[in-house]
This record gives sequence, C-alpha cells and structure tokens, in this order.
Amino acid sequence: MNNAAVNVLLVEDNLGDARLLREALAEAGAERFRLAHVDRLSEALNVLAQGGVDVVLLDLSLPDEQGLRTVTRTRAAAPNVPIVVLTGLDDEDFAVKAVREGAEDYLVKGQIGGHLLARCLRYAVERHRLLGERKRAEEALLVSREYALNIIDSSLDMIIASDNDQRIVEFNPAALKAFGYRLEEVYHKHISMLYANPMEGALVHQETMDDGYCVREVLNVRKNGEIFSCLLSACSLRNARGEAVGVMGISRDITERKQAEEALRKSEERFAKAFRSSPVGICITTVTEDRFLDVNDAFLTITGFAKDEVTGRTSNELGIWVEPDDRRKLVEVLLRRGQVKDYDLRFRRKSGEIGHSLRSLELVELGGQQFILTFFHDTTERVRAEAQIRKLAAFPHFNPNPVLEFSATGGLNYFNDAAMAMARALGHEHPLEILPPGTVGIVAECLATRQSNLRLETTTNKRTLSWSFFPINELGVVHCYAGDVTERQNLEEQLRQSQKMESVGKLAGGVAHDFNNMLTVIQGNAQLLKQRQRLEPRQAESVELIAQAADRAANLTRQLLTFSRQQVIQLKNQNLNEIVTQMTEMLQRILGEDMTFEVRYASHLPPVHADRGMLEQVLMNLVVNSRDAMPKGGRLVVSTSARQIDSAYARQHPDATPGPCVCLSVSDTGCGIPPDCLPHIFEPFFTTKEVGKGTGLGLATVYGIVKQHKGWIEVQSEVGRGTTFTVYLPASVQEDKRTEAPPPDTAPLRGTETILVVEDEEPVRTLVRAVLEQYGYRVIEADSGVAAISVWEQHRSSVDLVLTDLVMPGGVNGRELADKLHESRPDLKVIFTSGYSPGMAGGNFKFMESLSFLQKPYLPQTLARAVRERLDAPA
Repeated sequence: MNNAAVNVLLVEDNLGDARLLREALAEAGAERFRLAHVDRLSEALNVLAQGGVDVVLLDLSLPDEQGLRTVTRTRAAAPNVPIVVLTGLDDEDFAVKAVREGAEDYLVKGQIGGHLLARCLRYAVERHRLLGERKRAEEALLVSREYALNIIDSSLDMIIASDNDQRIVEFNPAALKAFGYRLEEVYHKHISMLYANPMEGALVHQETMDDGYCVREVLNVRKNGEIFSCLLSACSLRNARGEAVGVMGISRDITERKQAEEALRKSEERFAKAFRSSPVGICITTVTEDRFLDVNDAFLTITGFAKDEVTGRTSNELGIWVEPDDRRKLVEVLLRRGQVKDYDLRFRRKSGEIGHSLRSLELVELGGQQFILTFFHDTTERVRAEAQIRKLAAFPHFNPNPVLEFSATGGLNYFNDAAMAMARALGHEHPLEILPPGTVGIVAECLATRQSNLRLETTTNKRTLSWSFFPINELGVVHCYAGDVTERQNLEEQLRQSQKMESVGKLAGGVAHDFNNMLTVIQGNAQLLKQRQRLEPRQAESVELIAQAADRAANLTRQLLTFSRQQVIQLKNQNLNEIVTQMTEMLQRILGEDMTFEVRYASHLPPVHADRGMLEQVLMNLVVNSRDAMPKGGRLVVSTSARQIDSAYARQHPDATPGPCVCLSVSDTGCGIPPDCLPHIFEPFFTTKEVGKGTGLGLATVYGIVKQHKGWIEVQSEVGRGTTFTVYLPASVQEDKRTEAPPPDTAPLRGTETILVVEDEEPVRTLVRAVLEQYGYRVIEADSGVAAISVWEQHRSSVDLVLTDLVMPGGVNGRELADKLHESRPDLKVIFTSGYSPGMAGGNFKFMESLSFLQKPYLPQTLARAVRERLDAPA
C-alpha cells in the first residue's frame, strides 16, 4: 500500500467530533494524513471543485444537508474521490444504502479507533484508485464486515446471532460476560440453552423470521443457573439475494429495574393501608426525574387529576409545580439532610387553578433504590384568607385618598399616608389640624343615629375639602374618607359657565336674526331715498343719519352673530405671525405714545385654518380692551407660540381639545379684573366701563370668534397687576385648496330676467321687489315656501332665478323649496338669504364666497350684484 500522505477532507459540523477524529488519526501517525475540516456541505463542494482531495470523511447530518443526499451530492460533485461515511447512526440497512449511493465505507462514531479509521481511509483511497466498480464494492463489504465485527465486540449490550437452525454463530464479549460462558461453550449450540423456558427461544426465533423483528422482555439463564430479566430486540438476517439466513438479537439486562419494581410492590403492600387512607396527600417520586410512581386518593382530590393521568409521568410533563426550580433546590436539600419539614410551594391543579401547599419530604430506600416520599398539605384556603386579611389591611394604607378612623370619643385612631400628604399640601404638619370643626360631635352623632354624614365641605387655604363619616357600630369606631374637591368644583363651574354662554349665544343669535330683517328694510329704503335727486338738504341729512344709524346697528348685530358663532366665515390657512406683523403699525397708533408696545414671535409657527378678518378682529378687540385697562399708560405685549395639548391638560380645561395648537397672547400691566367679574367678562353687554364708554360686546365677540374656530380662551388676571388673555387655536393639518376670491365684477347690474322672490317678512319682500324692479328685473312674489310651490306651477318656464329666505313658516324652508324646484328644473339658479348664518338656518350648507348666500342686512346694490353674478354664472 502506498505510504504517501493522504489528503483527507473532513465534513463535520460537531467541533467535538472533529477534534476526536483528528486525535484518532494522530494516534495512527499524523505524518501520514493531512486533514482539512469544513462544517457545511456547500463549503466541502467548493473545496472538492479546487481538487487535491484524496478522500472525503463525510457526516450525514449537516446544517445545510441531511441523510443520503449528502452522499449523492458529494459523489456528483467529485465522482473520482472516495467517500467514507462517518455518522452516529448504527443501522446496517442504512449503511448498505449509503454504499449504493456511492460511499466507499460506513463508520459509526464512538465505535472505531484511530488505527481502524486510518486503515479504512487508506483502503478507501487504494480501492478507489486501483479497483473498478465491482472491486470497490467488494472491498467496501469487507471493511464493513470488519467494522460490524468491531461494533459487535465493543458493544455494552449482549449481541447474539443464530442461523436458520437456531445454532449460535455470534456471541459478543458482553454476552459472554453476562451469561458466564466461554465462546467455545456456546458456539454452534442451540439457542434454547440461554432461556429459562427453552420454548421461549423458539418463539422468539419464529416471530423474528415471520415479522422481520421482535421486541419483548425475556427470562434468560446464566451458566450458574441464575435467572435474570432482559429486554430483547431481534431482527432477521438476510444475504445479498434477500434470503433469510438467521436471527440477530440485542439484549439488555434489566434485572435491577425489575428488582426495583418488585421492591416497590412489596413496599406498597407494607404501607398500603396508611398510604391509601391518609387524609394528607402523599406521592412517591423518583429522585432524578421527579416521576410519579404512586399517589394516594387525597393527593388526587387535592390536584384534581385521575390516577392514570399522574402515574408514570414527571412533574414537568404535568406542569404540577409552579416553581420547578424551587422543587429542584428542595430535592438538593433533601439529599443532604434526608428529610425536609413544612416547606411552602405553589402547585397547579388540573383545572389550571394555582393552589398553595405545605410539604414535608423524606428520602426512602426501597429495593436498593432511593425514592422521595412527599406529604402534601393543601393550604390554599388558609393562604387565601391570609391574603384577604392583608388586602383589607392594605386598602386604607395604600388608598390614594385620605382615610381616617375615629374612636367613639372622637379621638383619631388612624390616618393613612394620603391624609398626611393632604395636610402637608395645605401647609399643616398633621391631619388633626385640618379636621372639620365639631368632629367630636359628628362622630358621636354618627354612632348614636347609625347614620352616615356625607360630603361635609370645609375650606382651608382656599382649597375645598369634602368629608364623609361612616359609623361602624360593631367596632365602636367611625371611618372617614376625605378629599380635595377644589379642582372638581372648578371644572363644574367652568361647565356651568360654558352652558350659560351657549344659552346666551343662542339668544343673541335669535335677536340678531330679527334685527337683520328690520335692518334690511331700514338700510335698503335709506339707500333708495339717498338715490333720489329731489331731496331737500334737511331731508338728505335725515336720510344719511338713518343710514349711519342702520350701519352701526348692522355692525352690532354682526358682533352678536359672531359671539353666538352664527356669522358666515371664510376659512383659509393663515400664518398668525403675518397677521400680527401686518397689524402692528395700526395697533401702535391705537395704543398711543404713553404705551410700551412689544411683539414676540414664535419661530416655525404652524398655520391655523381661520377667517383672517375675524382673527384681526380678535387681536384688535383684545388690544383695545388692554388699552382701556391702562388709562395712565403701561406695557402691552403681544406674543405667538405653539403648544402641544395633552389629554391631562384637556381634562383640567373642559373647553380644550388635545393636539397641536397655536396661541395668541395679549398681556397688559393694567388694573386687572376683579375676581367677581372674571366669570362674566365674555357675556354680551357685560362691561365694567362707564355708561356710554362701551357696548359690552368686545370680549363677547372675541369669545364667539374663537369658539367658531374650535378654539378656547384662558384668562389670568390680578387686580392692580394686569391681565393676560391667551387664545388657543387648533393647528391646521390640511392643505388649503381654496383659491383667492376674484375681484368684484364691474359688469352692469341691470337685467330683464324674471326673479321669484320668496320672503315671509312683507317689508323685506316689498323692498326686494322695489330694488329689483329698479334694476329692470321682472319680480314674482311668494310669502312662504308652500305659496312659492303654487306660484312655480304657474310660472315655471319663465322664472330665471329664485331668491328665497332660508327660515320660513308653513312647513317648507328655503332649502326644501330649492330641492323641490330642482326636481323639475335641475339647472334652476337659487340665491339663499337669511338673518342667520347658513348652518343655523336649518341645513348643512357649504357656500363659496357667499355667491349663493346673501347675509342680511344687505344694501340694494349688494342685492343687485348678487343677482346679476348668479344669473351670469355657469349653470
């Protein structure tokens, strides 16, 4: 055989096995083998592609391939390199399959030495190099035979083979040692000599030949006549043609296990009566696995399992111990001491419920083996009761609200941490200092009448405290629960104020609507009179005064509508910094030279979706209000900022909504607002100024505008030190897609079309008819929606435009009328008008630039322009 060094490629992912193989080859002469090691098949295929490998030592279980495919893929990649399979699977059939797939040999880990491995590798190289396919197959079988003989000889189990005549042909060293024979004493002897019952050997042989295998417990007999128990696994042996040539059996001595079982059976008989009848749960388990060998009825009752569900299974399989690590530590203590008394451990019933147990463990020896005897006391109810007591005791102690207890004489028996915290928060050192006056009398009265005294309120350091006393007559004590309700009362007051402002706003909106109808008539007729050429100077002056008074009244109603959030608004994304900047010069003129005016801008301010004119009015009104509060001069600061409102802040401020906000603050150093006036400052017509110095609508208008923009206002004021108004507006999260309004149309306002005017107020209707006829239009009138439908039936084809009030009596409003008319004339053009805003007029209206909606009061020219633009607009 060639003594040149052999290049071996070891394909093995187990580093420990790889190290053992390297050491084994070293024993056979390291200079004769050059070993390269990879741990994946893909890496092996790359090495083989480069050449220089004499033999592959291949594991069949790799991270990227398993089983015979490792042989198939390796043979396909390197058809001229011999492959020796090295695996932990001891299976002759599998070995034959591996050889058929292209392996030169099949070796089992742990059953070969270095010299045998070296010999196998060199044989594989030489066979592959010098012999053809048939010769290599024959050599592989020879080596496999030698390998099989080594396995048989080194096995710790008894391996015995017999031929078809049941004559012994193989008897390994382990069998010789177990039975006590020498090889010549058993070779070619009948197999029945090994069985305590000779017929059992014949039955094993026949069953194996019929089924191909046999697994059973048998009773064997040693040379000295001793009978011992074995677990036998037998299979039939076949030649290359598939013919049965004998039986091979592998036996394992289970005498010790059988002895343990017998010892346990005898122990059961000895302790059966006490074990079964004990009211305490008892279980017997193995030391290492904690496997349940037996349990009594009390144990089953406690855990809820049936006996067959427990016996033979481990505690881990049942999941019966909630803390298995604690159980293992307990066993370690038991092995050192031999006994453990009253140890608390939780257990899990079959239902999943967690229980508590008190256990005592003893280490017992039965049949030469050690077992654990556990006495199992169910303490679940006791633990539950103790926990309930602790829970009840902890309730007052950890209660976040103050809890106190008084004796029958009124003495303070107990107070919790929350009571102490409340006392200290109010500037006192002890709860006794903040008790309600007459606490002793209150306690006595509660115990005498058996009645509670609830929600008794006291005031300490401007904070309102609420006290509730509950008599516990069985114990002769009174329990008291207290709390600081200041914040809750403030929130309730804010809610009441908000509701009041809402009611006042609705009233103001209704008043403004009625005024708008009257002002429409006044302003319209005044304008018509002004257009006459033959008025005397005194008449013209009177008409002008009427028009000016009407304009001021119209402005007043607009403020009322703004306050009541019923004014029509045009929303766009606005930059608050730009609005303040553009108004700064005008505000400076309003304030005068004796005022210090300062503006502070926040950087990166998000936009707000708002009506620019209304925001300008808010800023103007707040600045004017601050100016009036500083008649002798002072300092005024206008500032912008961005804030993120969280849910906690919103809970403390009922008007606030969580999310990003933009703030406008106006601060002054004026006279401040008295506390009794502060809740009323946003009410319409409320003013602290002298008669004739103000309308009382400035702040009411601010309030209405801010509310209409879904914002809110906060006020901080101190008499003699100034006031700060802070307006909160939601930051815009949408793009502004609205385009700028087109410039006013300069086209003529006259026309000859037919207009259907629907208006329930006769003076308004008369004015509208006069104006439209003055501009050349033909007018048809109706005083209600129902009447308009009747008129429509007569003049349907001639009507070019409908001008209708939104709110009318008779059951048909303006919107419903328009819908009805559009059924027969979808292209009919309509203008809505009202003293209300569109939303308050009874419909979900969204108009653009008010071309389809005309807000009362309006001037004749405004009416004519709206009619002309609507008629000229596309259908």
